[in-house]
Amino acid sequence: MLLDVSTFVHAVGLNGDFALISSVIVNKQKVEAVQHRPFEVGRNTNLIQLAWVFTALNNFERGLFVQRGLYAVCQENPSRPFDIARVFGVNWHKVSSLFLEPGSEVHNAVLNDQLYSWFPTYWYGLSKSARLTQTAPPHTLMYPIYGRRPLYWLCVYPLLTFPRLLAGGWLAVLRGIRKVDRAWHAP
Repeated sequence: MLLDVSTFVHAVGLNGDFALISSVIVNKQKVEAVQHRPFEVGRNTNLIQLAWVFTALNNFERGLFVQRGLYAVCQENPSRPFDIARVFGVNWHKVSSLFLEPGSEVHNAVLNDQLYSWFPTYWYGLSKSARLTQTAPPHTLMYPIYGRRPLYWLCVYPLLTFPRLLAGGWLAVLRGIRKVDRAWHAP
């Protein structure tokens, strides 16, 4: 049982993903009982499910993290074009800012987790299908939003801008750091 929202966000980020709706369980009655923006404002972001997840995090009392392992995720062959930097960078920031207090502990934890966990985990594999996953230069989209965060420069910028082979090497370093972090924070 985790009682600190930042610790909970970090645990989920190290081992999973808030965007995978099947991996996050929230208490619907508690979410509906608190005042929140209409969930529909997250429409057209490809991340509408985060509206109730972030509402639950915004009113976090305690959380349980159960590590069962990943069963299946398809990242290699997107079925339709979408811009991953727009969806998981720009839109992630937009939805988190709509449903979490900007600048709050939980908002910063969610944004930092996205830079530390999601991008280093998924960007490299998805970028192999650049014609389906990039419609604008990724750094151009990400920099205005995340450029003041050190984790952007450490974890994301090299993956967005380095040549593929060098980015793969940097990713290996980041995976090693995350492996140590996971072991250090194991429940």
